[in-house]
Amino acid sequence: GKVPLHARLFAQWMHFAFPSECPYPHAVDDPAVLRPSHWSGQRRASATDEERERFISEFALQPEPALGEPLLSQWDDEEVLLLEDLPLRSHGLFWALLRHGAMTLVLLSTVLAGMQALVRLPCC
Repeated sequence: GKVPLHARLFAQWMHFAFPSECPYPHAVDDPAVLRPSHWSGQRRASATDEERERFISEFALQPEPALGEPLLSQWDDEEVLLLEDLPLRSHGLFWALLRHGAMTLVLLSTVLAGMQALVRLPCC
């Protein structure tokens, strides 16, 4: 089968396999926040000092996990696939022809270089 490498379940598996290197991927309520266009219009990319202090104080109020708690107690089967904004394709035929033309030129130059090398080889 295929495993989507940029999906939440794979990132969750990576977290349990390598907990120090890979952060736990929390599920999002709205998958639209995973699109680059959702964040591109915002100017501020970091939190203010008040927001940081509020987050730290809220985190400190959370109870500590019990020591006997099973390792996979945080496992969640909810999947969220990352969405990407596809670029608008204009002049698709032009770029396709240009791309195929360039590939053809590269192939022809490689074949010609090989033929020239064969002609220059001394015969037995």
